[in-house]
Amino acid sequence: MKQRFIAVLILILTVVLIGVVLYLSTHDKVEQALAINQYQLSKGRIVHLIGIEAPSQDEFETAGLDYDAVIQDITSLVTAHEVTLEFESSFEPDSSSVDLHAYMVLHDGSDLGKHLLEKGLARANEEHTHPQMGQYLEYEQAAADAGVGIWNRSDDEEVQDDEATDQME
Repeated sequence: MKQRFIAVLILILTVVLIGVVLYLSTHDKVEQALAINQYQLSKGRIVHLIGIEAPSQDEFETAGLDYDAVIQDITSLVTAHEVTLEFESSFEPDSSSVDLHAYMVLHDGSDLGKHLLEKGLARANEEHTHPQMGQYLEYEQAAADAGVGIWNRSDDEEVQDDEATDQME
């Protein structure tokens, strides 16, 4: 009877320990945004957002955006609360690597990748297939159609495009 009790107790403790490890591996605080698609966690690991491609600093400047200010705004957004990391089977975390590939879910339940795409601060990365790819491409297209973020066209570019169109006619 005593051995059965100890075995059950060990089983319960094992299940609890596994649950704690799983929780801790998917919940963390972000220390800072390193780039549009890369974030340093408080535990020292770096998250690369699945399906998100970072535009160059030049693309931000061309659209009239200050890259450093954008990174600071994103850092403020992601460091305010704990985030949840969602992993895909093709991007399973490697316990020996400092790099993680995951979707990042903010405290309000929203997907950071979606937020970046809708604001025109990133592009959908089509290099690797993933479950959100179709939606991410739609968010990117909507931002481009609305002319927000990196898709913002300055008046000079519009004039140049109009002149090029006139010359072609």
